Amino acid sequence: MIATAAGLDRAEAERCIADPQSRQAVARDEQRARAIGVEGVPFFIFNGKLAVSGAQGSAALLEAMRQAETAAV
Repeated sequence: MIATAAGLDRAEAERCIADPQSRQAVARDEQRARAIGVEGVPFFIFNGKLAVSGAQGSAALLEAMRQAETAAV
């Protein structure tokens, strides 16, 4: 199972997969991600305002966080 290979508890992963509400939550998250333009990983959204895609260095991510903190909604 992929979940256990990633270090997750097998029983918990199976419960999540079997739970309709969990599956719906994942589907909603996926739909939202696609709607805002997420096409790959990594992808960061800071403060719900600023998106940064791709692998970035710590300085770039820190600057994005600072910008998101002061950005108007």
